[in-house]
Amino acid sequence: MSTTKKEREVDNEVASVLRELRQDLATLKSDVMTLKSDGVSLGRSSLRTAQETAQGAADTARDSFSRTVQTVEDDVAAIAADLQAQVQRNPYTTIGIAVLGGMLLGHLFRRD
Repeated sequence: MSTTKKEREVDNEVASVLRELRQDLATLKSDVMTLKSDGVSLGRSSLRTAQETAQGAADTARDSFSRTVQTVEDDVAAIAADLQAQVQRNPYTTIGIAVLGGMLLGHLFRRD
């Protein structure tokens, strides 16, 4: 039994369509793998960016807190030095203020 010319044309056409489908499937598989790879890379990149942003915010907050603590320490030291100098320059005035402050507190908190 021989195949007719028409059957051979149909077989060739089917074979051609199958080849195209195989090529399209291979291309699709390659595209899906590329998308997967790109998605993983994008996810890693986004995670890295988020980590860097969080670390930067934490570093900024830590630096700001350290500067604030240092400023407060410097201010307290300056006030203490000024107060000590004031006491040394005017010891009697300091004693008078302390006595008046004690009398005022005694008057405010006395019990009848």
